Amino acid sequence: MLPTPDPTAPMTEAQKAVWAQQSALNLEQLLRDGTVDDFGRPKTPPPAQAPTTPAARPQPVRPRGDGAASTGLGALAAESGAETGKDAVPEAAPTEPVVASQQQQPAAGPPASPVTDLAARMASLLRPAPGKSKAALSDSAALLPIEAMQPGVLATLDDAANPLAASLAQADLATLRQARTRLMADSTTPPDLLTALRGSAAPVVPAPRQFSITRSALCTRVTGFGRFDPYSSSTFVAGRPIRAIVYTELDGFATRPARSGDPVQTSVAMGDQVSVQLSQTLSLYNDKDGLLAWHRPAQGVTETSRSARRDFYLIQIIELPPTLSIGRYNLKVTVADSTSGNEAESILPIDVVADPSLVSRSR
Repeated sequence: MLPTPDPTAPMTEAQKAVWAQQSALNLEQLLRDGTVDDFGRPKTPPPAQAPTTPAARPQPVRPRGDGAASTGLGALAAESGAETGKDAVPEAAPTEPVVASQQQQPAAGPPASPVTDLAARMASLLRPAPGKSKAALSDSAALLPIEAMQPGVLATLDDAANPLAASLAQADLATLRQARTRLMADSTTPPDLLTALRGSAAPVVPAPRQFSITRSALCTRVTGFGRFDPYSSSTFVAGRPIRAIVYTELDGFATRPARSGDPVQTSVAMGDQVSVQLSQTLSLYNDKDGLLAWHRPAQGVTETSRSARRDFYLIQIIELPPTLSIGRYNLKVTVADSTSGNEAESILPIDVVADPSLVSRSR
């Protein structure tokens, strides 16, 4: 049987657990005896009746030294007439139920996180005070502490899972977004902050390049990509054939897996090779009336390599007929990407003159 604890002396966790368990058992016993209601309050005693044989007063259940419940201590003491001495438990005064008072108190919301509190303060400082035309802090001075406290939180302000988006007032969120937009458009923003605002954890995926002809020229010699000797002038003498190499550089072309019929490397597995498949059409139009003066049908080309190519160029050797009349012409270069279905065009002007001196002066 455990002694009554000294209220001024500290208790171990084990002792607290034992007394807590026994308190529950005491309340259960009182409910069973009918002396308290479901909330632990004493029931109103019945009206006074004629004296009868006194019955032993029910005693609260107390824990024994082994932690088990002793359910009949008060009755045994009354029947035997023995004194319980220091082991006796004084009758506890009835108390008001705790449950009722707790139900009357409204539940408090979760406390704001440090980064939310900081963001709210910085947003208020980014808005000019009444009567002021300028905010108390610059955009970078306000956003840097927030980013330092929780890296990446500013880059995902539009994400519903962002802690600030879920807890900040809409006005504060709008203020932070506006400051972020201004900083990202400011060329003086420090690179580290700019990277953080854009989201360093998720690198920016570049937009697909548009299929286009980036350069075209009439050349006298071509030895490789970007290595060519162009004509110094686009003026030629009438009555003579015009010989030239049409050089074309391309960008944004598509790549597909290599397949049978492509110029593959026999020493490399087909699955390890990719191909670019293009075709080029040349058409010469009279600039004055738009009539077709010369044409070369589409010429296809397929290039295969181990990895996707970053550059591509085409060459065609042409010889325009000496029967071209004097005037200006436009050589239209059309390249089609067979993989993507896209097309790109470029125009090369050509002047045909009668006086050879005009050619030498222009060159």
